[in-house]
Amino acid sequence: MKPSPYRRLYEYAFVLVIIMILAAVILPTIGHTCGGRGGRFVDGSNLRQIGQATLIYASGHNDRLPVAEDVWDYARQLAEGGGLDEARLWQSTIDPASTPAGDKKLKVLLPSLNGQQPRELNPAFRKVKPAFAVALGKITTNSPATTPIAWTRGLQPDGTWAKHSPYGTAGGYIYFLGGNVAFYLNLSGNGGELIGRDGNKTANIFDALPRGCRIGEYMPTPAEEAQWARITEENKPRSPSR
Repeated sequence: MKPSPYRRLYEYAFVLVIIMILAAVILPTIGHTCGGRGGRFVDGSNLRQIGQATLIYASGHNDRLPVAEDVWDYARQLAEGGGLDEARLWQSTIDPASTPAGDKKLKVLLPSLNGQQPRELNPAFRKVKPAFAVALGKITTNSPATTPIAWTRGLQPDGTWAKHSPYGTAGGYIYFLGGNVAFYLNLSGNGGELIGRDGNKTANIFDALPRGCRIGEYMPTPAEEAQWARITEENKPRSPSR
């Protein structure tokens, strides 16, 4: 006697429910164990959009990347000339510095009242503490493709990331002028992961930038530095106990 098709349907539904329950239990654990790698993937995508907007900006400004006063002014120029007006792209959900001001509705620029006046930097965006640092000038599209133009905040001259950076000492992203973005635990391996002005390997970001090029990034206060370092240490993936 063949089993009822309804019975098979119930069996399939039961198996599906079991799978959904297991997924609900396992996936959060995986997310915690991986230290928010899904969030890091989003950050890499956001940095790629910032880099691409920078190149779009350069195409309309004699091949020159923004020459800005600071990271907020850099974002303003990308919003005006690169089409990147979404403030959320400058923040990371993993970053202890992330604030409600970086929500999806916030724009980098204020809307123009009559469509003719120049748009101004949104005061609310000025309160955002960007998760990324940028090179503020002296770079053109004719510079070497290996030139870093934007990266995760907190990169130190020795090639490591500070404890208070978005992922703590666990690394960060770099977007290069050539259009590629990569994640590095640190830059000191293999004699240096960057290419300096002299063509040799280096771990120092300043050596990979044009001479005199400044860096724009949010610098935390001592209190923020200590707090963010504590948070990133607490969120660091732990080795499973035996």
